[in-house]
Amino acid sequence: MAAFGYGKDGIVFCADGLLRFADAASQSCVVLCDRPNCSHNAVWGEIDDQTCNAAIPADAWFPAIYHDKLYFVYSDRVNEYRVFESDKSGSNRRELARLDNVQAVCNGIYVKNYLICAYKNIYDLETEDFDAVELERPVSGVIIINLKNGKVIRVPEKQDYWAEVFKLHYDKNKIYYSYVYLDDKIDDDEYNPASPEAFNYIRQHMITSIWCYDIKTGEDSCVYSGRYYNISDFGGHYAYLIEGAYDTTQIYELNLLTGEKELLVGEPNIAVCLADKDRLNYTIINGNETTYKYYD
Repeated sequence: MAAFGYGKDGIVFCADGLLRFADAASQSCVVLCDRPNCSHNAVWGEIDDQTCNAAIPADAWFPAIYHDKLYFVYSDRVNEYRVFESDKSGSNRRELARLDNVQAVCNGIYVKNYLICAYKNIYDLETEDFDAVELERPVSGVIIINLKNGKVIRVPEKQDYWAEVFKLHYDKNKIYYSYVYLDDKIDDDEYNPASPEAFNYIRQHMITSIWCYDIKTGEDSCVYSGRYYNISDFGGHYAYLIEGAYDTTQIYELNLLTGEKELLVGEPNIAVCLADKDRLNYTIINGNETTYKYYD
């Protein structure tokens, strides 16, 4: 998640302007600063002027302890983010990379030697009167940051109605990501999310696709696209799709290399499906009751 870094040992997050680590084994929470006699106070102003190693004047995105280093993404300028790296205690903080022309980061993953994050730009900031004008079709993109040398790779941007990148996955030098958009314009002034008409309209016009970016060749290609399903999770070279709604839901396994689909589970009201090695964990929701199941 954008504001929390989940790892096998615990969770890194920012609270009260300070980066913290919640240790899973001891169930304790510590401030990520080892400066002697530090009062751990966040000072309003520039991030580079902080005296506490854990201090963050604003929100930190994708905070995580990864490969014995502490990383986070931070924005203190319009249309720009910076990636910071430090020792896991918070000391020796430095700027690793700069992400220009990025208005909002959405989600990200740390894998191998990369931080891979999705972003979304919804405003035109280059108008003549310098007023931000909302784009009719937002821009969605994916950025790959090499954590060893700070090199930044940008996947070709996409621009569609209500578009967003929702899930990221890495498998053998390839980045897979789900891209969701509408194939027709919707009038926001008349849109009522609670109405059945709006739900049916979005369901009919929403396209969910899976794209693959090859880090070695720089090729970006669509490997699957369709309606009436969502991409619930990835695992290895497979994607797991939930198709249908309510009493007709089904879980399919999609081979990302061949495009072949195989039906694994068919049960009413499947809500969430997560891949865990050779097992799929999924939930069935009936009213106020949630049932947890797995498929081996």
